[in-house]
Amino acid sequence: MHGASTTESGAPLHPHESGLGWEKMKCSFCGKEIKKGTGLMFVKKEGTTFNFCSGKCEKNLLKLKRNPRNTKWASEYHKIKKGKKQ
Repeated sequence: MHGASTTESGAPLHPHESGLGWEKMKCSFCGKEIKKGTGLMFVKKEGTTFNFCSGKCEKNLLKLKRNPRNTKWASEYHKIKKGKKQ
């Protein structure tokens, strides 16, 4: 186990305890939190990554080229709308 995180006694750390695993990511379109290992990941040729919670979000961003700020069900829309009222 070369390179693995271990305790002083040599026992391997649980991924949750070491902070290496089970982190949450945000959907690149709607902003919903998704668990690591679920959803879809799209990587462009230049290396930019997009994380999606569903095929609906992937289609709206990549194929339909919609802006989340103009889509009512996305959290970006509500952030902009809330800022305009103040």
